[in-house]
Amino acid sequence: MMCGAVRCQKSGHGFANERNPAHRQRLDEHETTARLLYQGVLRREGAGAEVRRVADQLATGMSPGAVLASMIISPEFSGARLAPVYDWERDSDLARFRTPATDDFVRRVRMHRPLSRDRFEAAWRERFDVELEAGEAGNRAYGAEHKERFWETVNVIATMRGDRPAGWRMLDFGLSVLTAMYRRVLPDLDFVTSDRPVAPSLVEYFTAASRAAGARAHFTNDLTDPSSLTPERAAAMGVFDLVLFTEVLEHLTVDPIALFRNVLLLLKPGGQIYLTTPNFFSYHNLAKIERRIHPQAVFPVGGNADTHFHHREPSMREVLQFLSAAGFEITGFWFSDCWDDATVRARIGPRIDEYSNLAVTAKRPEHS
Repeated sequence: MMCGAVRCQKSGHGFANERNPAHRQRLDEHETTARLLYQGVLRREGAGAEVRRVADQLATGMSPGAVLASMIISPEFSGARLAPVYDWERDSDLARFRTPATDDFVRRVRMHRPLSRDRFEAAWRERFDVELEAGEAGNRAYGAEHKERFWETVNVIATMRGDRPAGWRMLDFGLSVLTAMYRRVLPDLDFVTSDRPVAPSLVEYFTAASRAAGARAHFTNDLTDPSSLTPERAAAMGVFDLVLFTEVLEHLTVDPIALFRNVLLLLKPGGQIYLTTPNFFSYHNLAKIERRIHPQAVFPVGGNADTHFHHREPSMREVLQFLSAAGFEITGFWFSDCWDDATVRARIGPRIDEYSNLAVTAKRPEHS
């Protein structure tokens, strides 16, 4: 009984102390710290008695650093199945595509914003607040979701085009409600559109939408069949200085290397492709995997008539390897936070490889 009384006076869990609100608050803070230590160091939830023991240690003056040190030297930590922390800058599969030239290019593209944000916002309001009819809620939602990604895209286009002379041409794969924005923010842009597979009944609709957006021409190509982009077909379409392949790859069931070999035919020597696609190893997906939730959706029961389903989202390593194997020279790549809000960016911190989108630029060799 005496021992219990002594414990009540000295222990962080003493009954008399627990009646003190300030002490109760400190105890709650110690238990929170204990739980975080178990999660962060031993990668598991601490049992109730374990959490109370660590909270007691903290309450009686033991520093969090000392508790951390005791965990690190424990047999459990030594034998834990801890995955090494991934560092994309040390990944040899990515490093082989990085050079001082690619890093300089990425800095220029990422930091240079040649377009006026005010003008962009005005054009956006005109398109999505004025022109779209009330019944087009789906297009409004799509625009809201893709707004920052599109802002990044049009600035990349403007940066890559620079002060090139007349005759600079762009091909955009994947017609959407955003296509009508190009000429609003880049009035003199000369561009052609081409869609991924659509139902035959929609070809006329997409052709008209392309024309209304200011495109010079529209071509229907079945990107799920690389052989449809034959040299003869490429010759009919012409060659381009830039091919946009933004948010398209994840929608296709196709050998990507065969596909990109044919896309290469659509570029002038030295012309570039700008490719973006969701990052499979994003913060959101990794958080799901930690909870053993599969991050990829199941194929929809009603089918994929609108071709919006993501069949497979790639990693940065894969995209670089696909393009390189197809004959492209990588000119830059980065992880984009265009889908991530301020809260998520704060959680990601320096682990930028967990940003939600991938962006890659690559060129057709000058003498190919």
